[in-house]
Amino acid sequence: MIPLEIIYDDIHTKEFYINNKIIKCVYDFEYCKYIQNPDLRTIKDGYYTYIIHDTNQLKIAAVCPFENGSKHIQLVQGTAIAYIGGEFIKHGNEIIYNHYAGLFMDTNKYNEKYHRKEMDSMIQKTFKNCNGSILKFVDHELINDQKFIDDGIWKIEDIKQMYYTSEYKP
Repeated sequence: MIPLEIIYDDIHTKEFYINNKIIKCVYDFEYCKYIQNPDLRTIKDGYYTYIIHDTNQLKIAAVCPFENGSKHIQLVQGTAIAYIGGEFIKHGNEIIYNHYAGLFMDTNKYNEKYHRKEMDSMIQKTFKNCNGSILKFVDHELINDQKFIDDGIWKIEDIKQMYYTSEYKP
């Protein structure tokens, strides 16, 4: 299985469409509200990003407004070798996870195609080591930025890393 390929740009940014404006946010690589090898039974229900790194180590971050502190590019900092990255929803004892998320989508698809058994084994072992009892896999996005914005879960006042705004021109 190949490790995750990390592509750094000069300024890691993401654009959001809010109130007829495009808001561009910049993320600090070093800032991440992560939990290393959490007890999955005791974390709050909600959305999380994750990476599996080194020898079946799990690093997660609760998804914050506009993902400030929970981006994969932030989670991967300080790890030697990252193998799988994705997102999950915790609801009670159930963990619904996806490894087709964002930055690592291409690497994860390659590993799934050529190293499926090893990848599944690593995910199952790592999540079980952290007391994940009911695990379900989906192959679609779980964290939907625009839906969170449209539903009022993420508000423009929550943006702490605003970088640039411009009028939206379709």
